[in-house]
Amino acid sequence: MALINCPECGKEMSDSAAACPNCGCPNPNNKKAKKKIDKKIIVPVCLVVVAIICVISLVGIILNLNPANRYLSLFNARKYDEASEFYVEKIKDNAESVEKIEEKQKSEIDLIYNEFEQGKIEYKDALDGLSVYKKAM
Repeated sequence: MALINCPECGKEMSDSAAACPNCGCPNPNNKKAKKKIDKKIIVPVCLVVVAIICVISLVGIILNLNPANRYLSLFNARKYDEASEFYVEKIKDNAESVEKIEEKQKSEIDLIYNEFEQGKIEYKDALDGLSVYKKAM
């Protein structure tokens, strides 16, 4: 154990001390103090990352539990065959899900129509957007 001068106040302190006993300045030579600081930062950061992953996973699970949301997710990903199979297996006899899907797709068709009417999209782009719904029917 050697004595060194504090970089802040200049008083002598042990090279193994976490901080100067006179002014409290952290000892730059103390590796244990640096590791403690690293642990203080790493643990909360890891907890935040894990919490974010859990929230994202939970939202994904909740959205996919609803059959209408699952169907729309497949449909919007242009996985028409898979969406069609899912519709037949899980949705066609569920009036609430069918209604939700029809409302959502009607609003998407209305949006395309309104964008075309307002000159925001060209005729060809409007037809391309609408053709997705024709293929699905």
